[in-house]
Amino acid sequence: MTTSRPLLSHRVALHLPLLILLFIYLCGALIHAWLVPIGQTGYQDAPDENAHAQYVRTLSLGHLPSFRDWQNDATKQNYEWHQPPLYYLLALPFYRMGYRAVRLLSIFCGAIVIVLTYLVGRNLFPDRDLLAFLGAGIVALLPGHIMLTSVINNDALLEVWFAAAFLAMVVSLREGLTLSRSCWIGLSLGLGLITKVTAILLIPVFLFFLWLMHLSGQQTRKLVISAAVVSCMSLLVAGWWYIRNVIVYGELFPLKEFSQTFAGTAQASVVAQHLGGWGSYWWHSLLWSFMSFWAVFGTPKLAAQGIPAYLPGTVYLLTALISLMMVVGLARVHLRRKGFATYQIHGIWLLMASVGIVGIAFIVFLSHYFQVQGRYMYPVILPLGILMSLGWWGIWRDILPERYLKVACYLLLALLGALSLILLGAIQSANAPTF
Repeated sequence: MTTSRPLLSHRVALHLPLLILLFIYLCGALIHAWLVPIGQTGYQDAPDENAHAQYVRTLSLGHLPSFRDWQNDATKQNYEWHQPPLYYLLALPFYRMGYRAVRLLSIFCGAIVIVLTYLVGRNLFPDRDLLAFLGAGIVALLPGHIMLTSVINNDALLEVWFAAAFLAMVVSLREGLTLSRSCWIGLSLGLGLITKVTAILLIPVFLFFLWLMHLSGQQTRKLVISAAVVSCMSLLVAGWWYIRNVIVYGELFPLKEFSQTFAGTAQASVVAQHLGGWGSYWWHSLLWSFMSFWAVFGTPKLAAQGIPAYLPGTVYLLTALISLMMVVGLARVHLRRKGFATYQIHGIWLLMASVGIVGIAFIVFLSHYFQVQGRYMYPVILPLGILMSLGWWGIWRDILPERYLKVACYLLLALLGALSLILLGAIQSANAPTF
């Protein structure tokens, strides 16, 4: 007993910073979940929530929603009918306690992503605990992320499966690819594919990971076996949903019906013409997407038109400066690789590639639809958190002594926490709590 107590105390002390981050995140998420009106669609800090809630309601009636349900719906609010069902199935027990209780599922998913970010950081940089803490802290305190993971949508659960896959891949880069790790990646991919079709982007990420394993000296035979295991596992978990799509709609992805459903969404070509050309369109799209990535919300008046509300411009100038510093710091770390093991360099490449793949997909989406929502980058919030922490650490490591380097990291998290409070204050002012 006397031996186990100091060991338990040591473990608690080791993970105490993570527990503090989780507590702060949960407070912010619960406050936001209470403040934002239920059953709305146009609130940018609760995007499409009513449509996601309608999906849960349809499931509670005993059947999956379909394109026909949307056609027969006079309000046209059931437009998320095309989504895979896993999140909504998990939401059913919460739905019995009311729509607001369903938000707890998203909050729980957000907490899991924070923990997984911390674990990836610990495995990728075992000798630099500060990076794991800072990465998890960025994910926990990013204002826009707190908002998105405290309302009804399937994005938070999708983040969990992305994060779980990244953990398995990073551990494999460090310790080798095994059958069990391949199964874990395949399970994460499969669960992702029955959560949201965006999970298909994990496939090119996995292929890049296999190439990195090849560079690390992994036998080709093991890589082929891993690819087969991941393919079979994901098909076993998610294949039934896409077979259903073929039976019901005649294709894996009901793109024709999807296009009809979202015909009223602002088209990129129309908006580009209105803004005076594609150059202006891309400038405004990337600017507003950047701003909404950090912080965005809605007011009753603007929500009725689906228009976002932003914090004062100085907030985004500050976040732009921070982002620039992180990019410069990350470039410095990458150019000065001394002190990093091969698996760490490969891990950084993997995280960068995943951000690039999702970023390209987002740009392609923007080229068709005017949807300036930075949340579309949140599936890779874990890689972003780790890379942002590495960039912030990299900009200061040659300037500040070790003890002041920690202070710089704590100050960044304090700033993010302050921005989250400012955003919550703006939401409180715009939307009185509902009882």
